Amino acid sequence: MPLTRCVDQSHNTLVEFYEKLLGNESSMLSSRAKDMLGLLVELDTLFKEITVYAFTSHSNLQIISGRYTHDQVGVTVSAYGHQVGYAIRYIVPQEDNPPWEDAMIIGEARSLKKAVEMIVIAMLRSNLWKGNEKAEKILLSHVKEQ
Repeated sequence: MPLTRCVDQSHNTLVEFYEKLLGNESSMLSSRAKDMLGLLVELDTLFKEITVYAFTSHSNLQIISGRYTHDQVGVTVSAYGHQVGYAIRYIVPQEDNPPWEDAMIIGEARSLKKAVEMIVIAMLRSNLWKGNEKAEKILLSHVKEQ
């Protein structure tokens, strides 16, 4: 199943949301939308056998552990636009002894391939899919392929 928009924002799909932004007067916002659409194609392929939910906040993609916007955000993805790259961030789980509550790891990917790899690693390290054997297997196999 492709990356699915969460229940709270189900009035249109993630693809439809970013397609609407393509026509925005702001060239930067339109360019970010174009980059996010490319990312969605890759993530849809990766997640074809599992259900992963996400919502949008402005032009950012929030990949979540459940089906609703109030569920824990696992990974946040922002496109810089103009094919410059992506910012990927996740909250360090408490069991990893972060220096403070809600400490974040933030990285930059300068290519679509690297962004997908970093998103997978962030999903694994956020521990929000821990115990979901099918999701863990797919994510781990993707990391090993890289």
